[in-house]
Amino acid sequence: MTRLTQQTIRAIAGPLEDDIVAEILRLNASEAELEEAVLWLADDAAIADVTRKTARGKIGLLYDILSAEMPEDER
Repeated sequence: MTRLTQQTIRAIAGPLEDDIVAEILRLNASEAELEEAVLWLADDAAIADVTRKTARGKIGLLYDILSAEMPEDER
């Protein structure tokens, strides 16, 4: 499991404030977990329809962190 770095987080999730990056780093998540959280964020309704599940565990926490940073009209 590859651990995340600040550069990797920004490469996967886009430009984020330093405090958000630090929060993500504290989770000790993997690149794969962050990538999945970003996919959920991009289209969570479609994923939930197909998989019949919701983001859980670290992926769910990452999703929550990232979605809190989105403008309200994009959620």
